Amino acid sequence: MLDQKKLTPAFVQQWGKIMFCHGYIASHVFDDSDDLLADRNRRNGALASDRAPQRVFLARLLLWFMDEQKQTRKQAEANAAKAIWGLIDADAGTIERISHDFDIGWFRVLVRECKDRDLIVSTMNQKNMKEAALRELAAMKIDGLPPIELVVPTAQP
Repeated sequence: MLDQKKLTPAFVQQWGKIMFCHGYIASHVFDDSDDLLADRNRRNGALASDRAPQRVFLARLLLWFMDEQKQTRKQAEANAAKAIWGLIDADAGTIERISHDFDIGWFRVLVRECKDRDLIVSTMNQKNMKEAALRELAAMKIDGLPPIELVVPTAQP
């Protein structure tokens, strides 16, 4: 067909097929997009939104105030919030010197902005989480949490 050097409908059809195959293969060869990007973003988003470590840390901090300092739940919540705000307001290097795994944002999700800075997140307050559930949460085995001494320097391990 190529030897005849005539533009026939059969030649145009065959040439079209060749060009289609060339385009199909070239698009895959030169495609630099990430096929797994959506899956990775979903996984990373789920990990980033997992607040279980923060909730366990806050539960342990509240129980430290309640059990070790013999405070009421309301006092423990206020003092925990103030201690966390103190850490947030302190030099950012304080957290980085203790651990590179935590930043201000890690602690910021535990407290609510208010005038006296004495409110913890509402999902963990006495109204929404009873003491039994708080103790159960604090007993969860999660590695890599910051020590309570980071927030309350007088606490002993």
